[in-house]
Amino acid sequence: MDEPFYVIVRLRNTGAQEARILRYFEPGTHFVSFEIAAPGEGPQPYRPWVEGSFSPEGLAKGVVRLPPGQSYSGVVDLTYDGARGLVLSWPGEYRIEARYAIREDLPAGPVDVRSNELRVVVREPQGVDRGAYEVLQKGARTHDRGLWNAYGEQKACYERVLGEFPGSRYAPYVRFYLAQVHESAGDSAFSGLRGTAKGAAAIRRAAMLDQAVAEKAGGTAFGREATRFAASAFAKVGDLVSAQTLFEEAFVSPQATHQERLEVLSSLGHLESGLFHHESGLAPEMRTTRLRLPLRRFAEAMGLSVAWDPKTQSMRISGPMVQAGLKPGEHPMYISGGFRTEVTVSVENGRTMVSRSVIAALMAAQQGRDASRMF
Repeated sequence: MDEPFYVIVRLRNTGAQEARILRYFEPGTHFVSFEIAAPGEGPQPYRPWVEGSFSPEGLAKGVVRLPPGQSYSGVVDLTYDGARGLVLSWPGEYRIEARYAIREDLPAGPVDVRSNELRVVVREPQGVDRGAYEVLQKGARTHDRGLWNAYGEQKACYERVLGEFPGSRYAPYVRFYLAQVHESAGDSAFSGLRGTAKGAAAIRRAAMLDQAVAEKAGGTAFGREATRFAASAFAKVGDLVSAQTLFEEAFVSPQATHQERLEVLSSLGHLESGLFHHESGLAPEMRTTRLRLPLRRFAEAMGLSVAWDPKTQSMRISGPMVQAGLKPGEHPMYISGGFRTEVTVSVENGRTMVSRSVIAALMAAQQGRDASRMF
């Protein structure tokens, strides 16, 4: 009961013609919506905490083309319902359906499809899990936010759970949210620690907790989120090597969804610009750096094929929507019928390393979009 709850939404084109969708899966944008039937109840609409909206330009950037047989996927965090609080708060079987709909007047519309039914069995905690659950229920902010939050008042509760019930099934979530408590204390303007050595230590503690959670949770959606959180925390304290390593791991995970990889690519851009380190208060000025990413590792994680052409001394990348070629040096990149500039390619220890713009261009082409309209 009351576990954090993540679901994967995957749209697949099962027709014979190319289809178009919008890549926004957050429930607050209302393209994807959910009906959840709790035990003994009829279906009720899921109400997100935060509502969102997009400009016409933002919607145009979000169009994804799906050839027959191709899919687009994302993770949705359904832990909290804006009206009911924690979703999985009763024992028994839950029935969940998703609907994806785009109005006719919006780009890629009209679309209106429903998912299969997902059934989830929720059980009451027993043994050490029960002990941990009872401690969590008495947390300082449980009355207004539920078991899981990043308020400083919750710190003692989380530390008690880890001290008394470190092996409980709730422990990984406790570590994850305790990490958020530490990170919030380290970079918040209200804590008095922002930009100080103690603030940096709090953020690094968060990074280590998140990394431990990621190693334990593995390739699950929760584990991948913890990996990204650990990476951003390391970036905030200026540890670019650890941050890049973890962002890479999140991108190349076989279970990663399209939206997760897009989020990682955006975060790598923030890593290059120095935004993470600057926003933590630990870097007075933003200092840019240029990342080099392993082409084959990233491309193959996206399902693309990579081959070296010894005659032209160039790399060839191919996939259902992608035909690309590039050479070491600072040359234009040929990709799916057009040239993409701002591309840097080098060979280091036998590996072809590329600028982030190369991966962005490949991802955009794979989704039938222009790389300049990725974000």
